[in-house]
Parts: sequence; C-alpha cells; structure tokens
Amino acid sequence: MKVSTINHFFGKIGRLQIQWRVPILCVFILLTLFCCLGLTKFEIQNSSEGWYGEGDILKQNKDTYEAIFGNRNNAAVLVVADDVFSQEILEVIDRLGQRMITEIPYANKLTSLIELDIPLGTEEGYNIIKPYENGIPSDKAELQAKRNLILRGTEHTNACKNVLVSDDGTETWICLTLFPFDEPDTFKDPEKMAAVQEFETFLGTLSMTKTSGTKPRVSSVTDILKEMNRALNKGQDEFYTVPEDPYILAQLMELSSIEMTRDFSECMDDEFKVLTISVDMLIFDSASAIQDIKAINEKLAELFPDAQSCILGDMIEYAEMTNRMVWGELKSFLFSFVIIAIMLTIAFSSIRTGLIAMIPNVAPVILVGGFMGFSGYAMDFATMTTMPIILGIAVDDTIHLTTHLKLGLEKYGTYKGAMEASLREIGKSMFMSTLILCSIYAVYLLSPIRYLFVIGILSILGLSGALIADYTITPVLLYLVKPFGKERSN
Repeated sequence: MKVSTINHFFGKIGRLQIQWRVPILCVFILLTLFCCLGLTKFEIQNSSEGWYGEGDILKQNKDTYEAIFGNRNNAAVLVVADDVFSQEILEVIDRLGQRMITEIPYANKLTSLIELDIPLGTEEGYNIIKPYENGIPSDKAELQAKRNLILRGTEHTNACKNVLVSDDGTETWICLTLFPFDEPDTFKDPEKMAAVQEFETFLGTLSMTKTSGTKPRVSSVTDILKEMNRALNKGQDEFYTVPEDPYILAQLMELSSIEMTRDFSECMDDEFKVLTISVDMLIFDSASAIQDIKAINEKLAELFPDAQSCILGDMIEYAEMTNRMVWGELKSFLFSFVIIAIMLTIAFSSIRTGLIAMIPNVAPVILVGGFMGFSGYAMDFATMTTMPIILGIAVDDTIHLTTHLKLGLEKYGTYKGAMEASLREIGKSMFMSTLILCSIYAVYLLSPIRYLFVIGILSILGLSGALIADYTITPVLLYLVKPFGKERSN
C-alpha cells in the first residue's frame, strides 16, 4: 500500500474532526473534568501487599506465621552510652519503653533490660528473676550486682549477651513486637531439637548473618530451653544445653511454656509443633540473599525432609520482589521486541523491511548494555525499566523516517532524493524531540536516589544512541537494501 493512500485516509479523518469540532471539544472537556475528580482519590501506598497475590506461596506462608505468632513486624531502638547499666540510662530506657508500648499502634510485647526475665537455679529448684522488677536502684553496688547478673557467663552460655546487650555494656536494644507440620509435640523429640541446633549453627555460617563478637545473631526456642535447663541445675554452665533425654526435654518445654510464656510463645506454638528461628542480617544484597535462600532450603530439606518449612522476612520479600521485577521486565522487553518487529512488518507490508527497521533500534540497547557492563551497573529494577523506554522511542523515530522515505520514493523516484527530502523535513523534529526527552531525564541526574540517577544517565545515553542510529544506520541500510523496490529513472 502506498503511503500517499494512507495519508489520504487520515486526511478524511482530519476533515471530519474539523466538521465536528464543537462536539469533540465538549466531549474532551467533560472527560477531562471527570478525570480531575479521580485525581482527588489518589492514595500513596508503600507496602509489599500489591506484589503478591492471594495464591502466592510467599503470602500464604506469611499469613500462616502471623496466624500463629502474630505480626512479624517490630520496632526497635538502639541505645548507645558509656554504660547502659547506669541509673540515668536505665531510667531513660524505662521511660522510652513505656512510651513505645503506650504510644505505638498495635504494640504487643516490649523487650528491654527493664523487662528482662532471667531463670536462675536455687537449692529448692529455680526462680524467674526480673532484675529491675522493684525499680531501678540508686546504689552503685546494687547496680553493679544487677549488671553482673545480666552479663554473667560467656556469650555462648548467655542468650542475652551480644544479642540484647553488648558484652561491654555500651549498647542495648529496646524491641517492641506488634500484633496484626501437623503433629502435636513434634519438637519434644530430642532428635528434632538436635536438628534445630544443627540448623542454627549452619545459619550462623552464612555470609549475610550478623555477628556480635564471635556470636551469630541467631535465636530460637533453644535459647530459652538452655536457660531453663541451667536454672533447674543450680545455675551450672555445663547444663546450658538442650536435654537429650525425651522425658526431661518434654517436661522442660511444658515448664518453659508456663513460666516464660511471653518469650516462649514468640518462638513456638502451644502444641510444640511449629517453631521459628530468627536471624539478624548484616547487610542486604539481592544476589547474596538468593544464594543464601537456596542454601537454607537445601539444608532444611536435609534436616527436616518430612516437615513443612518456609523462609519469611523483609529481606526475603525484597529479594523475591527484586528477582521477579528484573526477570519479569526482561521477559517483557524480549516480548515487546518481538511484537514491535511484527508490527513494523505489518506497517510496511514487508517482512524484510520490518526486520531492517529493527536493526537500528537494537543498536542503542546494545550501547546501553555495554555501558552498563563497563561501568559496573547491575541488571536491576532501574536498568531494566530503561530498556523498553529506549526501544519504544527509537522505534518511533525509525517509523517516521522510514515512512517519509517511502513517501519520498513515490514522489522523487530515487532513494537518494527521498532520503535527502526526509531528513530535510523531519531531521530537525527528530533532534528536538530527543533533546526535550533528554532534558527531562537529565533532572534525574540531580537526584540523591541512585535508582533515579541510573535511569537518568542510561535514558540519556540510550536516547542519544537511538537518534544517532536513525541518522546513520537507518539511511544506510535502507539505501543499500532498497526495501521499497527499484528506483525510477524518471
């Protein structure tokens, strides 16, 4: 089909628009006013709920966890001082903790030095001690005694040391948890608990697990059981272990769930069939997180082959979300590439012309990819967002140039004359439109957010490359291949 024929068809549409200009303008005004009403209903949402559907396994695991243990979110404050066991700092911790529990919505349980429970062995059995239950003492000797009690033993025989409070007494946490496998007594089996401890040791070796001193920040119900077992054996450190005798372990679990119900209920359910292991992460890196998740799943399958297990947490959700976005956008880009090739083939009524038109559109994408490789930019959300933008705009200029060339060939009869006329008519428009787009994206170069900066620099590079490709590669290819047929001598 000749371009002049297509232009004649759109000329008819233009004449109809002029004829019915008043009704068209009225409809446009009404539609604009209606859309303005929708602007008032804008809401800002910054949660991860929109990323996962109801049938997603990650969301199902999260819902199951929260149904048993409550909301897995928490708020925490790190207190740093010369001595967190001084009267002044303890009073600050107490006041701040009370404000957190009363003023933060959905507050559930507060954990701090003031709220600490310590099981201690006695001649008659054991006692659950709250060091500051009767208030914060002013006597220095009494303060020192309570400090010694909380920091007793080593970090390997004290669940609080280098977890809740540092071993030098200069840092401590105030943590606030928030509200929102199917055989009872499963973990009363010593073999199962031995597997749990082996799994905890494995978690401590992962690259992203945070450590305090030499102690990995891994915690679970085993910490409570060790503390209670030692307390029942007159505080002797050699009993800071999980009992291997089935009867003793079962009784210890029952006792711990009663005497330390708040802490125990956060780690294990009432039927002793579901437990959680918490791991503090040092840093977040999507690639490392995915590797660690894979290693964790393999270890879980090895230690608990018949159990249902899942990995939850903000780090897991973010890693999965990043992975889905990157690979999803990569698939979308490849799909859009194929669709654009098909559409160009249809637009020019020629497979050869459509494929030729795609060559200069690939060039800026390769340019951006090469720049990313040499500059160390990874394939992430920002970089993958840029690719379809570059491809779309490059295709737009290619269609304009190729269509004008075909029209010029019908008019002048030669590819040289058609190319000169096409660049003379739309060359400036292509440059100005690209310049305006680059100016818009240049604003991102001033952003303190790295993702926006990357989008800005890659978009400018890609758009400039697309324009250069349309100025150079497209005319050369069309002139050499002559996709619209032979030239006319006259």
